[in-house]
Order: sequence, then structure tokens, then C-alpha cells
Amino acid sequence: MKKADGKRWRVTRRPSELLGARAGRDTLRSLKCEVAQDLGLQDDIAERGFANMTTREVGTLGGHMVRRLVARGRQAMARDRRDR
Repeated sequence: MKKADGKRWRVTRRPSELLGARAGRDTLRSLKCEVAQDLGLQDDIAERGFANMTTREVGTLGGHMVRRLVARGRQAMARDRRDR
């Protein structure tokens, strides 16, 4: 898809890009560990590592991460509205 001036739209798909590269990676890494601990996957991850998890486990982990990121975003938007 192109803009009217002929340049291409850049679609940002990575949460780390939205948060800033380094801060985003650190935030996502800590969020991933936090969610894994809440789901009881911490022992499996320590034993097998993230690379050897099943697709179902990774999907569950990712789904819960997205829910938490959306909740944090909504809270931030609500705070911004109150601060105005």
C-alpha cells in the first residue's frame, strides 16, 4: 500500500519496536517469564528452553502476553485521559 506521495506505509508489527528496541526487548522478556511462571511453565522452560516448547505452550504463552499488553495499554490510555 502506498501513500499519496508515493512512499510506502511502514507497518510496525513488533511490540519491541513500539516500546523502543532495548526497553521493548527487556519488557517483553520479563513479561514472558512472568506469564510463564503464572502458567506453571517455568520449570519446563528451565529444563527444555523456549526453543523446545510445543506449539500449544508457546501459543498459550503468547496469548496471555498479548492480553496483558492490551490491559497495560488500556490502563495507560485511561491515565492519559485523566491527566488531561
